[in-house]
Amino acid sequence: MAFCAPCNRSFNAYHSYLQHLNNSPQHRHDPNTLPYRPPAAGLHCVACGRVFYTRVEFVRHVYGCTRQIMDYECACGRQFARESSLVSHFERLTCPSWVDLRFVDNYFSGLCDPEGRFVHRERISQDPPMPNFIRDRRGSYWCRLCHLRFRTPHELMCHVWSPPHKNWGLRAYQCPSDRCQRMEFFCLSDLMAHLETGQCEEHLGRELSTMVIGLVDVVGYL
Repeated sequence: MAFCAPCNRSFNAYHSYLQHLNNSPQHRHDPNTLPYRPPAAGLHCVACGRVFYTRVEFVRHVYGCTRQIMDYECACGRQFARESSLVSHFERLTCPSWVDLRFVDNYFSGLCDPEGRFVHRERISQDPPMPNFIRDRRGSYWCRLCHLRFRTPHELMCHVWSPPHKNWGLRAYQCPSDRCQRMEFFCLSDLMAHLETGQCEEHLGRELSTMVIGLVDVVGYL
């Protein structure tokens, strides 16, 4: 739960609070025209109470605030301030359920968004690139896609199966908004983080969040 003191409004999710700050006339001001800037004119972090007078400083602080409100919880017990962080938890294989990027891609594109509102299903690879575990002259393992070198086979495998490479470099996820010129992303969590900033229409974030519920629920049964 987030609360905006100047507007006396409550929000069930933190990303809704950020979108309110971005869209409400109450929070639009030109700090250069004011000799004195009252706290009510600034942007408030509801987690720690600090006030910011530029949106860039505010967003940077909110995403790193250690007293962030944890609205999203995984079935494993981990809590997150943003829904995109919860999905990233799945993609990075840090959940005991063993859900990973491949599962997220397949489940979301096949069952959560079969109409392709936010994802290009044809770009989701069912045959991810396999690394070459042969050492080069330096004794390193190298990625044949971008030619970066790694010390161990495990490091190389993690790199090759990361979002930029897993689908052979294709950006499978796309924001439907014209505001960002339909920006594309390597993974679902990056698209969600983009919509959480409030740069594009608020209803798109709500629509995507509704689709992600199915993914989060199925993880609870694994």
